[in-house]
Amino acid sequence: MDRQDLIERLTADEMSTEVPASELDLIWFARYYQTVFSEDLNEAVLPLPLLLENLKLAREGNLTLAGLLLFGQNVGWRRPQFGIKGTIYLTPDEFRDKEDIDGNLFSQHQRGVDFILRNLQRRPQHHDFNAPGELEIPAAAIKEAVANALVHRDYFIHAAVAIDIFADRVEIASPGPLPNTVTVENIKLGIHLERNPILLSLAAKDPDFGYTGRGSGIPRILRLCLANHVPVSLINDVERRMFRVIFGRPDPTRRTPA
Repeated sequence: MDRQDLIERLTADEMSTEVPASELDLIWFARYYQTVFSEDLNEAVLPLPLLLENLKLAREGNLTLAGLLLFGQNVGWRRPQFGIKGTIYLTPDEFRDKEDIDGNLFSQHQRGVDFILRNLQRRPQHHDFNAPGELEIPAAAIKEAVANALVHRDYFIHAAVAIDIFADRVEIASPGPLPNTVTVENIKLGIHLERNPILLSLAAKDPDFGYTGRGSGIPRILRLCLANHVPVSLINDVERRMFRVIFGRPDPTRRTPA
């Protein structure tokens, strides 16, 4: 296999970047390594360069895209197009607030979820106004949807994940429509195609990331929303080259503040 054939066979997350492996954030990686492998990084049998190569986080002395996105020190500077753009709209044409979220994917996930949750309303439970209200959209569904947007997106498309919060809905849009023969009906049943196998594999091992890597994310979102009477739509937008998860919100004129 020549070099061109190898490049054509590589997925986006496996491809080498121009970013030297010295830009690996050792604090993040050491924490991850300890959590996932129950071993201190300093006690690893393999030297760090070989370990990174084996995990497909580095190639020929440079970080792969997976290595950069998961453990790079300067993701926002090196790949600013691969962040999250969060916007809160007053009307479809007027926004109230916005936030650009960068950093590694673990940080993006946490900050993206927080961006949504702090802008949701809470609904009183059983008419008890003294009890903590429940979020209008289940937090676990939001966490899963943001994780899916980050690990399943098409990294050959240089665009950010978009989180748009409207009065009547929350939209999470990830660049790239569903790949190949995968359909909306397929993913409702848990069928998925691994577009970014390195990102998927490593993210699924982190207990805080909220991604299982088993195709169970979309079915779980649907179950959670059904149980909590939250409408949810899955839109494979081929024309605009994106996949959208849309959570409905209660009618704001009928919402009771917590």
